[in-house]
Amino acid sequence: MYKFLVNSIVICISIPRKWTVAATQPSSIRLLRWQPPASGWIKCNFDAAWDENGSIGGFGLLFRDGEGGFLAAQVGREAGVRSALHAEAAAARAAALFLRRWSMEQVQVEGDALLVTSAIQNAGAAYSGHYGHLFEDTRKLLKEFRQWKITFG
Repeated sequence: MYKFLVNSIVICISIPRKWTVAATQPSSIRLLRWQPPASGWIKCNFDAAWDENGSIGGFGLLFRDGEGGFLAAQVGREAGVRSALHAEAAAARAAALFLRRWSMEQVQVEGDALLVTSAIQNAGAAYSGHYGHLFEDTRKLLKEFRQWKITFG
């Protein structure tokens, strides 16, 4: 396990023992670079992980202002997580809950789970399934802001 100290937050990283390699290589690689939110907005990037054997999910949230400056970070753990999709949906909801701490009127939430971001963005038009309540709750929390958006990135 490796430990790093970043702005008074200890980040622990353990190296996985098992890797699964895709059989095919992508035909093209697209380089994505993090983009700060528009001026006056707060952006939260979220990501999640899932331990299938322990039914535990973990998530990380990183909050930045319109200049890309660090505002806050949060990590969390949730029991009873049944899939990677469930973990990502819970992370998006945690981001929306944390954003309520600021009196900002404009917020952006960004994650790397396209199904999650689409389901929250497009109420009723996308996947609902077992986690539809999480998507709907996250959307309701975000609608409390004057302007909001959720993006895939």
